[in-house]
Amino acid sequence: MTQNYNLQEQLAAALAQLQALGLKVQQLEARLEAAEPLAVRQGAPAAHPRLSSDASPMEYLQQHQRLVLPNPGIAEQPINGRHTAADRLKEQAGAAASFAAAARPPLAPSGQIVALPQEREVPMAATRVVMAQIVSPSDSNGLDVCMGGTVLSWIDICAGLAAKTFARGPCVTASVDAVHFLRPCHVGSVVIIAAMINRTFRSSMEVGVRVEEEDARTGARHHCCSAYLTFVALARKDPAGGPSAKVELPKVLPTDRHHATIHGEAAWRRDARLAAREHVRSSLEQMAQGAELRLRPITHLQGQPTLPTALRVDPKIEGRKRRIPPSLTSAHTTQMVLPQHANSIGITFGGQVMRWMEQCAFIAASRVARGGFLLTAAMDSISFLNPTRVGDTVYVEGQVTAIFGSSVEVMISLWGETPDVGIMFHCGDAYATVVSVDEHKRPVDIPFELRPESEAECLRHRLAVQKRAERLALRDRMRQRKKVRYSLDGQERARSDSDSDGEEAMRQALSTSTSNASEEAAAAGTAGATRQASP
Repeated sequence: MTQNYNLQEQLAAALAQLQALGLKVQQLEARLEAAEPLAVRQGAPAAHPRLSSDASPMEYLQQHQRLVLPNPGIAEQPINGRHTAADRLKEQAGAAASFAAAARPPLAPSGQIVALPQEREVPMAATRVVMAQIVSPSDSNGLDVCMGGTVLSWIDICAGLAAKTFARGPCVTASVDAVHFLRPCHVGSVVIIAAMINRTFRSSMEVGVRVEEEDARTGARHHCCSAYLTFVALARKDPAGGPSAKVELPKVLPTDRHHATIHGEAAWRRDARLAAREHVRSSLEQMAQGAELRLRPITHLQGQPTLPTALRVDPKIEGRKRRIPPSLTSAHTTQMVLPQHANSIGITFGGQVMRWMEQCAFIAASRVARGGFLLTAAMDSISFLNPTRVGDTVYVEGQVTAIFGSSVEVMISLWGETPDVGIMFHCGDAYATVVSVDEHKRPVDIPFELRPESEAECLRHRLAVQKRAERLALRDRMRQRKKVRYSLDGQERARSDSDSDGEEAMRQALSTSTSNASEEAAAAGTAGATRQASP
């Protein structure tokens, strides 16, 4: 009897649980029926979200942007009560839907892009973009000094962000003016990069960038370098397949005297760039010289050795410099453009290209600067003639064109090739000034002299001597400016008179006069020549 009584109790408990589950199912069905008509009245489809699995993500969000799901945290009340759970659910869902409709705008239909209204005139101060980077040991050259190519890549990224945000569309780097590194950035310091749109010219714009180093221990800031980049806004494609929309950038307006000066200088710099480009195009002789001076990739030259002969310093001839042909300083690197090297439309970042150029320049300079560390003192103007894209092969060729005591000039030629097409195209040329220093950042004399052999090598050497004189004149003008500088925020502040050891090393190395008689003769012979511009 006891066993039968226990079985009856278990059966009764199971029936009670089934009844409770049935009541919960009825209450959930009532809540769901109360929520679906409310969603229909607010404009959302009555279908259950699971029934819309074939829709795209944008269509799914568009269909359910105002659908408010029931709150599972509401306590269940008897259905026969005065205020049922379904009534309270309707009230809370209606209030939540009203708040959501007022707080957020409706999503755009699938496949359409709703652009914010673009102003025709924008204050220059409103186009500023500021970013900060910490110099890590991987960014240094072994002397606790940040690589110049890394700084150039940060400059290009910050300027690209300013250009893209201002144009509200894709932009590419067209050219970079000469960059002179006045002070080095050290490991552990904070590098602050500020970019601002200086002026717009229909579909192109000049972006000015200022780089400052902040000492993490003392908080002192120093101006490291400045750069001017030209960006071009690309035409926007019509999703329907029609003609691309023309890009006409809004104007930037200076709001104070300092910005007005920058705005006027930007127009002067653009006229100078266009005049130099037109002069090269109109001069067949300069165009021929430009094509002759370019360094060709060794992979596409028959009979060219893959690696030049290693140069060694002979201790027996101490005090005498060994004369070598420039061909023994050749450097070659091959790079593949990966997705992380390109922007959102697949074109290689200009900063990444400049980083590859500096690496190749360091390799070429290291063949003659034995026993010293290398610092980038300057990078001449760079014009990106043809862009490279993801999947392309990039060939970077470098060669020392002249040696000046403890500094060298390295010419870099950039080439691109699309593997599935097999056609090589010229992307641009650049000239880098590299300084050899010791562990105390003092200039180290280079134990080699160049002996140009071919006509192209002699022409490169003569132009290198002329460009060096122009660089030194530009640096003198920069140092002779007034002591009052403008900070990243455009406010005047006094500049410190104390120079860093790295700047002093660069200054001594670049201003050191050499006793090479052939160089002096070459400089005298090119007194009336014009500077070679990038084609």
